[in-house]
Amino acid sequence: MRGYMIFGVSFILAFSLIRFLSVLLVTRFYNWTNPPGGLEWTMENPNQLPET
Repeated sequence: MRGYMIFGVSFILAFSLIRFLSVLLVTRFYNWTNPPGGLEWTMENPNQLPET
């Protein structure tokens, strides 16, 4: 049972890290392809991208 707990915690940590990195990449890419101000918008709303 303890092994499952360690696996679950590590999986959650890895998932959150991957999500953080993907959000960071998306914000950086969005900031490159759009005028200034896009980065702040995406940081405030990480779950949804503005409509193109």
